[in-house]
Amino acid sequence: MNRLLLSGDPQTLNLTFDDTDISGTGAAEIIVLDIGIDNLDNFPIQNPEDAIYFGYPLSEYQITNSGGNIVRVKDSSANNVYIAVNSNGIIGFADGQTTLSLDGITPQINGITLTTTPINTSLITLNSVPQSIIEAGTSSTNFTKIIDGGNASSTYL
Repeated sequence: MNRLLLSGDPQTLNLTFDDTDISGTGAAEIIVLDIGIDNLDNFPIQNPEDAIYFGYPLSEYQITNSGGNIVRVKDSSANNVYIAVNSNGIIGFADGQTTLSLDGITPQINGITLTTTPINTSLITLNSVPQSIIEAGTSSTNFTKIIDGGNASSTYL
């Protein structure tokens, strides 16, 4: 397993390997994942301003509870990202964003409790992604864009 330590500085990271454990800072982190990123583990939502954005529309993903406070987000190509929900935060997709939260130790998306069965994504209400996120690029503090090492075709931000 590889380990990716976020510095809190604006950056674009070219990820050329899979099976990566991500560690953030104590500050708010905004992560934008390129299409095709696979096996990122334990991205921590530790701060209500932490956010993770995915490149496809919500309907392209299966979202489940992978055990305890871990959320698994699997795309239609079977790429997996695991999010450790330790606080309220934001999860976003190409078509909008919503909240991640905890009910005790059980993660919820948009107030709906996640189980090991994929959630019906049509039940999730998305809000528009703030223009400030779209315009941030890599000039924003604590903004990290992770791109697939040459395999992905596009991102939405």
